Amino acid sequence: MYGSTINFSASAEAHFPWGQAKLLLQITKGKITKAQLYTDAMDATLPDVVCPILSDCRLDADEIKQKLNNNLSKELADDFSELFEQII
Repeated sequence: MYGSTINFSASAEAHFPWGQAKLLLQITKGKITKAQLYTDAMDATLPDVVCPILSDCRLDADEIKQKLNNNLSKELADDFSELFEQII
């Protein structure tokens, strides 16, 4: 949880069985230009995995869900889809 925080346009936060997650997004013209994830999950690489998946993605529920499903386990993809329901 070190480093600078992005200037974000949207955010979502939730608690899951694997830990707390807070997602910050910069959105420009309907596209995610940068994502930042803070989490207390035991998997310290989670932000490094999730954020690149979301960068340059349109802020579209179907596109985001497809990218998450293609790159994460079903459990994580479902959890992050739940986070996006707060934003979209």
